[in-house]
Amino acid sequence: MNGRGKSVCELVRRSLLWIIHRNRQARALSAQQVCEAVSIDILASSLDVKKLVDVEEILIHCSSLIRLSAGGDSLESAHFTVEEYLRAIDPVRKPHLTQFRLCDELANGWKAAICLTALTFDHIVLDIVRDFGSTMRWFR
Repeated sequence: MNGRGKSVCELVRRSLLWIIHRNRQARALSAQQVCEAVSIDILASSLDVKKLVDVEEILIHCSSLIRLSAGGDSLESAHFTVEEYLRAIDPVRKPHLTQFRLCDELANGWKAAICLTALTFDHIVLDIVRDFGSTMRWFR
């Protein structure tokens, strides 16, 4: 797989984790918050604004899996079966899809690392960490 293919796979993986894997009681992230979250590199000291992902890019690469909500302010699963499929991926039978498998423990750990990284940024200007109280509710 070439570099472009790897970066697209990583974008899709990160997007699915933030959009589909979430606590049922938590509010959905805004489309802007998802864009920011998928753009953060773990252990970075700041967000590289040149790497900030656009919502259209997420929609293009995740086209059959996610969609804009009816209000157009957030991203959501295109169908309830998307989450069921991602949770049921068998790493032995489908090793090429293992990176997209939803696993609560791994997803929560990864999201916590992203939030902690964002909180240590030199300048916090992101929507995703501005509302700190609701950010922390994602992990309950």
